[in-house]
Amino acid sequence: MIDKKQYMTTGEFAKMMHVTKETLFHYDKIGLFKPELKLKNEYRYYSINQIEFFDVLIMLRELGMSLKEIKEFIEKRDTETLLEMFQKEEQAIDAQMLRLKQQKKLIQVQKNKIEKIKEVDINKITICHRIQRYYTEGCVEEFEEKALYEKIGQLRERYTNSSQVQSCEIVFPQRRQLITEGIYDHYQNVMLVMNEKPKKLPVKVLPEGDYVVGYHKGHWMNIGDAYKRIERFISDNGLHVGEIYLEWYLVDALLAADLEEYITEIVIQIENE
Repeated sequence: MIDKKQYMTTGEFAKMMHVTKETLFHYDKIGLFKPELKLKNEYRYYSINQIEFFDVLIMLRELGMSLKEIKEFIEKRDTETLLEMFQKEEQAIDAQMLRLKQQKKLIQVQKNKIEKIKEVDINKITICHRIQRYYTEGCVEEFEEKALYEKIGQLRERYTNSSQVQSCEIVFPQRRQLITEGIYDHYQNVMLVMNEKPKKLPVKVLPEGDYVVGYHKGHWMNIGDAYKRIERFISDNGLHVGEIYLEWYLVDALLAADLEEYITEIVIQIENE
């Protein structure tokens, strides 16, 4: 007579341990975890004393060990091997947590962009207050889209290798002197701009302050009209501004399939006279 207080059927044990009966059959077949009792009629019974051991199996599986590795470990019970495995798994978890934090930051940035798009009137030029931010930059000798994007790739790699848990924006600076001369495509510099100061990456500061903000919808080659409107706004309001304009995409390939649907935000800092 089976003591039902001490033993459970395969179905009862599977339900308690949140696994399938097929999993228990498989573990039995490969010799990893066998029922304590197996009757002549092939009925299997698991003891309550096996619950703790099965918890260990589940833990090792969740840590990424294969069934073969678990079986080998169980047979040897080598603490050094287990310690080494735990250390590797801890490092993997730390790396995964960092990636998840980076992904969350990226999602937050994209959410903020979408919320901002809903609020802005791209036909209006305004004055907005911006917080202090940080940037690293690179330049090319002559403007060529391929060379510029190669430089962006280099900056991103340097940024990624710094293992910073934050996201960054790609920003294109333009000299105001050239803008006032009607030159709107002198793209020789690129910046990666961050809200938080990274610990392992040398950066410069974009100061907090008031900025003139305007927008351009369409291909970057047609951005001149937006700059003319911004320059007129600066002149009409008697503003004293800095020497560098900053451009970045508010709407890019993530939200638009056509370059003509891209929206570029253009800002320049207002300076005290």
